[in-house]
Amino acid sequence: MLECLKGNELGRALRQIRECRSLWPNDIFGSSSDDEVQTLLNIYFRHQTLGQTGTYALVGSNQSLTEICARLMELNVEIRDMVRRARSYRVLTAFLPDSSVSGTSL
Repeated sequence: MLECLKGNELGRALRQIRECRSLWPNDIFGSSSDDEVQTLLNIYFRHQTLGQTGTYALVGSNQSLTEICARLMELNVEIRDMVRRARSYRVLTAFLPDSSVSGTSL
């Protein structure tokens, strides 16, 4: 399938999707009601990003790229803030007294 896509043989790749769906319904190849081109794109991008983290593929969006970039930036800021908060919680818990130790005074 991937070789077909690399060789610009879209028709052949679509036939392979149909064959795989008949052998493995509702697997990575989707179901018969799923869009075949979308399924091919999903498989292709999954293969392209194998082993990489933080990779996004935007396929067939109805929104403008400006809107999408703005939303991704907002999400990035939210994630950054959550990571900062999580790091501060971890530091705070490192300094909490052990509950098994009895209280002492100086």
